[in-house]
Amino acid sequence: MFYWNSVKTHFLLNPKLPHDLKEAYFRLYQKSPQLSSHIWITSSGTSGKLKIVALSKEALLHSAENVNAHLQSNASDVWALALPEFHVGGLGILARAHASGAQVKVFDRIDEGVVKWDPRRFVLFCDEENVTLTSLVPTQIYDLVSHNLSCPANIRAVFVGGGALSELLYEKARSLGWPVLPTYGLTECSSQVASASLSSLENEEFPFLEILPHLEVKKNEQGLLQFKSKSLLTGVSSLDYLGEVQFVDPKYQADDGIWFSSEDRGECDGKRLFLFGRESDFIKISGESVDFAWLSRAFQAAKIQMRYTGDAALVSIPDERKGFHIALAVNKFCYGDHECLLDYLNQHVPPFAKAEEVYKVDEIPRTPMGKVLLEQLRSKILG
Repeated sequence: MFYWNSVKTHFLLNPKLPHDLKEAYFRLYQKSPQLSSHIWITSSGTSGKLKIVALSKEALLHSAENVNAHLQSNASDVWALALPEFHVGGLGILARAHASGAQVKVFDRIDEGVVKWDPRRFVLFCDEENVTLTSLVPTQIYDLVSHNLSCPANIRAVFVGGGALSELLYEKARSLGWPVLPTYGLTECSSQVASASLSSLENEEFPFLEILPHLEVKKNEQGLLQFKSKSLLTGVSSLDYLGEVQFVDPKYQADDGIWFSSEDRGECDGKRLFLFGRESDFIKISGESVDFAWLSRAFQAAKIQMRYTGDAALVSIPDERKGFHIALAVNKFCYGDHECLLDYLNQHVPPFAKAEEVYKVDEIPRTPMGKVLLEQLRSKILG
């Protein structure tokens, strides 16, 4: 455990990383400022840049206390930990349990926190352990839905973060009894920024995201979301273009306090948050602006409708004539009718956003949270 009230600092790293990459991260950590009472974690971004984020235990617990209040969580709850502890999604569960006195039941701990996911055994595990709360990513929700698995009766809320949840996947999960609460969060904010409320479970409509009370949200002139909270990060260590370690505090001082600017586009209306996608998600195809995040949600819906069982992802490929074009990448070792999937998707997206070709790869590279590592996937495709 992390001894939340101590001054000890921890560095959490995926033990399944290649040895050379682990060594590189550890050297980066060693050359970073020696902060007390902090937890360092690697960034979950998809760019592949070597970067670690310093979160104070105070910030993590401040976030945890407010998430607990949002969930009405207390010591009677039992959390299922099915996300890696070295990611803010899993780390947040541990902080919430510490703050509330709730129990944590770890689903299939393997090699220092790496979780082996199996949807059928997860349902059985939650039933046997009387789990009441958990956090999952859309990929895991997709697996539960595709296997037609009903929710155990004791689970009262399931946070879904780490990526956008399509409305169709939400509807399918709710029809199977899963009390899913879509969320939006950032590593830099120590976990959640906004979440659907418990009251949203009283009807079947896709819920809006409610900004949690410990944060203030605004947008800058470029339309990027900014946050003010005691849960903000301390700083970030990364390698500059010369390979030197650079530690920066990305927050800035304004007349009304200290803020952090994200790379996400959105709008806030009172207590509600509306997300438009990450700045880097918008690409140009033949002069048309395409929201790649929206396209990925359409692809998620297509997989559900076609009951696709393989591993596949969309990827944007640089195109000298068009700027970019869209392609479908499939795991050549997984079964699935990718041609029918491609046809269905292309019937439900604008003409300029249709996937033009299929690439078969030995693996779809993903983060531990299931996000596609687009740069690595492009490298596999383009060589």
